[in-house]
Amino acid sequence: MNANDKTEKVLREIHIMLSKAEPYKPEPSRVIINKQQMIDLLAELNKCIYAMQDEYELTEQSRNHAEREFRKKGDQIVWDASRKAEDVYAASVIYTDEALSRVRDIINDTNESLEKLCKNMKDKIAEQEKIVKTNQYELKGQLQDLSDTEKYLKIIDDRNKEIERQKNAGKPVEERTIDKEEKSIYANRQTEIKVNMDYIRKLGLAEGEDLGDGVVGEVKLADDTPDAGLNHGNDKDEAKDAGSKSSVDEDYKAISRKAGNPPVINTMEGKELTAGIHRMWQSITGNKGK
Repeated sequence: MNANDKTEKVLREIHIMLSKAEPYKPEPSRVIINKQQMIDLLAELNKCIYAMQDEYELTEQSRNHAEREFRKKGDQIVWDASRKAEDVYAASVIYTDEALSRVRDIINDTNESLEKLCKNMKDKIAEQEKIVKTNQYELKGQLQDLSDTEKYLKIIDDRNKEIERQKNAGKPVEERTIDKEEKSIYANRQTEIKVNMDYIRKLGLAEGEDLGDGVVGEVKLADDTPDAGLNHGNDKDEAKDAGSKSSVDEDYKAISRKAGNPPVINTMEGKELTAGIHRMWQSITGNKGK
């Protein structure tokens, strides 16, 4: 039996004792009771009250203890939930990082594949361009066999410049394209002319005097030795085969006008040789004497 029940029992006994007590005749509101019995009941009631207080204190302590335990358990639950949430978040971050790493690898592989493809395409295009340029140079090289090589090369160069101007029309200066390789090859191109100096010396000419049209030489007087006069008869026959005397004189006069210092020729052989070298120069350069 707990303190509460004991207290109720004592109070009930006190109530019964008072109800059964004999009334005091002078004053009916008063009763006559056993003093010692009443003291014992009050003492028992006092014990019950203390017992109830002890039980209350124990209940309060137990409640506080229970609240602390519940609070601790709640904190632990929150802590566990937070840790689990952090673990879930960390796992999602790790998974996302791995996924992004795979995406980067795919992008890098794709970029490398595209670079290789572009490099192969550029190499093939450069190879084809080299073949086309080689063919173009071979075609231009075949013009060397023609008499008007410089004229044809100039026509090709002018046409290429015109095409380049049309391509660069409307473009900024830094975006304009110029074929530097072709320009360096065909710019200031001149036909190489080789002169047989032994033949020049045989004509009685020496180096150092401009004879016109780029021919450099100096015409000397023919050697008036007896050996030179012995061959006059043969020289006349050779002059008839090469052309008439009048045409030779005209060619000779043309050379004289261009030279600025007219040569003196005393023999038919000298005239014939002079005319021959003039015709040779005309066949090389394509220029006609006036």
